[in-house]
Amino acid sequence: MLGHHLSILFRLFAARGLHTAITLLGLAIGLASCIMISLYVRHELSFEEQFSKTDRIYRISRDYRAVDGARARAPAQNNAPVAGALIEAFPEIEKTARVFGGRSLLEYEDTAFYEPRFRWADSSFFDLFDFEWVAGDPASGLATPDWIVLTEALAKKYFGNTDPIGKTVTLENRVPLRVVGVIRDPGDNTHLALDAVASLDVVIRRYGLCLAVEQLHRFPHVLSIERRRQRRTDPHRHTSVSRASGR
Repeated sequence: MLGHHLSILFRLFAARGLHTAITLLGLAIGLASCIMISLYVRHELSFEEQFSKTDRIYRISRDYRAVDGARARAPAQNNAPVAGALIEAFPEIEKTARVFGGRSLLEYEDTAFYEPRFRWADSSFFDLFDFEWVAGDPASGLATPDWIVLTEALAKKYFGNTDPIGKTVTLENRVPLRVVGVIRDPGDNTHLALDAVASLDVVIRRYGLCLAVEQLHRFPHVLSIERRRQRRTDPHRHTSVSRASGR
């Protein structure tokens, strides 16, 4: 029975070659488009799902209003003192974590590269964002200023198949940092684009930066908040709150 139906189908295809080709092409394009759109939507909806506290973490940004011809914008950055101010103003906030960074020179023995996704962060960073740890103790995180945590890809880039834990890398030719952990590569479905995380205390101690408003306007900041309970944002405040994905 099946063979008979297939025989009839092939005869129809042979009799209507052009029509059949157009129909099959349209069907293939439709199916391919459906699959591509589904994959895109799935990827967009998966942002920050790797973190167990994603529904409790927010990123604090600043709103620049359109004044004197300048366009309105809301960059994902804020001044460092905002973290302490929010803790004092809102008792439901449990923890804050400030993050900034950029292109930095990292060296190990004869291997040296400029890393565009080098980040500095507060010691509470790994309390909010529970990355999957490949090596090291997640509880320690950035407890000591001279510690650094690398992604799996960056650890392999500098150390190959050698265990990087306990090894010392040098930052900008003068700051020694000891590798204490390796985390799984975060992927592209997160706003946390990073390859290495070091303690923010190193910046203060080694570079003599004061975390004051007038000195931190040069650096991009991401401020994440872990909250105890839902609370309505004061509509008169000019600091905006968004989910960790920044979407």
